[in-house]
Amino acid sequence: MQIRSELLTLQELTARLPFDLEDTEQANNAFARWRQEDRDDAKRIVELWTYCFVRRYYLQKFAREAGFQLSDYDDLVARTYRKIERHISTVHHDDRYVQWVSKICKNTFLNYARSPRRLVSFDVREHAIAGEPPIDWGQFDAFQAVLAGAVGRLPGFLQSVARLRFIEKRSYEEIERVTGKPLPVIRSYASKALTRFRKDTRLRAFAESLYEEVCSR
Repeated sequence: MQIRSELLTLQELTARLPFDLEDTEQANNAFARWRQEDRDDAKRIVELWTYCFVRRYYLQKFAREAGFQLSDYDDLVARTYRKIERHISTVHHDDRYVQWVSKICKNTFLNYARSPRRLVSFDVREHAIAGEPPIDWGQFDAFQAVLAGAVGRLPGFLQSVARLRFIEKRSYEEIERVTGKPLPVIRSYASKALTRFRKDTRLRAFAESLYEEVCSR
């Protein structure tokens, strides 16, 4: 993930909001309209504001603090957004929705930062270090073939997003245009695919052996 490109994407998303992302009062008001009047337009605003807020929160954290893998950014965004969706009914005060979302972000990030075993990236190119001997990229082509097999073992509803994201390297915005699915759903599907990749013994064994070979040179 490139910080600059992610920032531009975030700016495009926030431009769809009818108020500034920083306007917590308007965000709380939209949440109140949705809760009290069950208005679909208010719900869409709340979902978009929440998604933008979560993305910006982690973007700022990853840009300012060293030692975190940018490959974990998408997973944290999707994980936090799903957590908010699951527990949103527990918000009993409409005027505290923004505060509640902020707390969910903070707690999720702290759990991630304190974890002794951070998330593992399956894009092994990210492990290449400047100054290392030249890498045999044919091995990475072999890895792509193994990755394609892992995509084929995913549940059907995850395969198209996983193929576009991890094999074709499409951006989330491109996948949105191709599939017609909303961005939060696409990020959620990509996150679920990554979770399954980490449990795929064939993919993991190949990735680890390839990484060890690169590091031993």
